[in-house]
Formats: sequence, structure tokens, C-alpha cells
Amino acid sequence: PDDVADVAAYYAGVNAPFLPLKAPDAALVKRGEALAKVGSAGRQIQACDNCHGPGGAGEPPAIPYLAGQYSHYIVFTLQMWQRGFRKNSPDAMAVVAKKLDDQEIAAVAAYYQQVRSPLDAAEAQRKD
Repeated sequence: PDDVADVAAYYAGVNAPFLPLKAPDAALVKRGEALAKVGSAGRQIQACDNCHGPGGAGEPPAIPYLAGQYSHYIVFTLQMWQRGFRKNSPDAMAVVAKKLDDQEIAAVAAYYQQVRSPLDAAEAQRKD
């Protein structure tokens, strides 16, 4: 247990830089923000914020954060839900993922990639 605590403390203190990312398409981000915050009543898609919290902050360990995740990771994960390969969470996630088309997945992924993670936002506030 002490080794696990030591390793966890080490990695928690590492300040590794993020890879530089290509600027996302503003219209795609705006569409993703709408899906994340409001969803789509017409398509019966609930907002991501309903479960993942405002700004994709999550509720660890049960509800993962989405803010600041790489878009490729979000796209891949949603596709795995759609195809039935992910089964480690409630059925609700698979239901929502299956309602999203490729453009909506790209939009949500682009939005969350550019949202600051809760940890980054807290760090920025401490520096101000």
C-alpha cells in the first residue's frame, strides 16, 4: 500500500505538457457545446452535462470527466459504445451513443477537447 501511495503521489505531481493541438472548427465546437449542454429534444438525445456535470467535470470515480479529453479519445470511446464493445457503465451511455451520428460525435469531441479540465481551471485560479 505504501508503494502504491508513493507512485500515485509522484504521478499526481508530474507537470507534463499537453501535445499542441490543431485549432478546432468553431462551428463544430458550437454544435458540440449545444449537444453537451442542451442535447437534442427532437432526436431524444439528452445533454452530456446531465450525467457528466457542467462543463464535463464528471464525478470521479463513477462518472468520468470529459473536459480536456483529446477528441480522438472521445470519438473512439463513443464508437465503442455504439458498437457494443464498451459495457462497463450503465446502459444509458450506450443508448445515447447509438443516437449520435458521426458529425455529432465529432462535434461533442471537439467541444470537450477545448474545455479546460477542472484540474486546469483550479490551477489557473490558484495562480491568479
